[in-house]
Amino acid sequence: MTLTAIDWAIVVAYFLLCAVMGLYFTRRGGESLDQYFLSGRQAQWWLAGTAMVATTFAADTPLVVTGLVATKGVAGNWLWWNFVMSGMLTVFFFARLWRRAEVMTDVELAELRYSGRPAAFLRGFRALYLALPINLIILGWVTRAMIKILTIALGLKDVTIAGVTVSGEVVAVGICFVITALYSALTTGFQTEQLDREDIRATQLLIEKMDQLRVISWEQLTDPSVTPTTFDASFNPDETPALRTRLSITLPVGLGVASTNAVANGLSKYQSLVYYGTIDIADAPNDATYSTDMKQVTVTVQWKTISGMSRSRSFTTFVARYGVQNYKY
Repeated sequence: MTLTAIDWAIVVAYFLLCAVMGLYFTRRGGESLDQYFLSGRQAQWWLAGTAMVATTFAADTPLVVTGLVATKGVAGNWLWWNFVMSGMLTVFFFARLWRRAEVMTDVELAELRYSGRPAAFLRGFRALYLALPINLIILGWVTRAMIKILTIALGLKDVTIAGVTVSGEVVAVGICFVITALYSALTTGFQTEQLDREDIRATQLLIEKMDQLRVISWEQLTDPSVTPTTFDASFNPDETPALRTRLSITLPVGLGVASTNAVANGLSKYQSLVYYGTIDIADAPNDATYSTDMKQVTVTVQWKTISGMSRSRSFTTFVARYGVQNYKY
């Protein structure tokens, strides 16, 4: 088979379209499992149902249908046409119920529908049964179909590398591996970037709080009415009123404790990401005579990432009534 320029143009355009759509939704899909698998639960039930049915079609589908028609005639299509009723029920009946149940997988629905240890066992058994033997078989024949398509479409031949002959089918597997590794790396890269941004913001909050504590007096530090034990802050300072006037400091009267949860709607995807902090002030952990004149201050921030993972960061320092240098030197 010989591919003409128009054939290659169509193939390239298709891959470019897929790549652009994938890059556009990669960042959103990496936010959480709900976003990746369920589009943030924002898709209409009929669209979700149609997508579930569409996943039954893959690279092997046209090959199977062609083979059925070639060997058994048009009537051979009934081997998969008989699935029409289950597909219709999935789209117009079960999809709505699954959406209402707020589940992610059908094995999760099994434990929700039933109860107790038998339900948990059923969920675990189905998860392992579907994930290992069934999915491995499916991945095997789908990959085999893609190998056939690439071998014929690209005209892949056996090649010799360092005296070793590599078949065209192995080359096709390599092409599939490179494509998979590429989009996996893109997804991981966006997730890593997101976690780094969250860490930087957490560190910024810790430093700001430490700087606030550094410039207040000993009396203000040990006065609970002046130094709050808890605080919160949004990921984006612009989402708070008047930039929160730099954590609402009103020195020398005291540290402001105004809430920083007044998030402007729709400004960014981080509008729901809030850091919750604590300030723990205790006597220095030593038996020296000056321990009552020295405090150990620990500032901690905790938050849940966009993907739902709990994280925390903390700074610890010592503050002396008359300056640490008087005790150190």
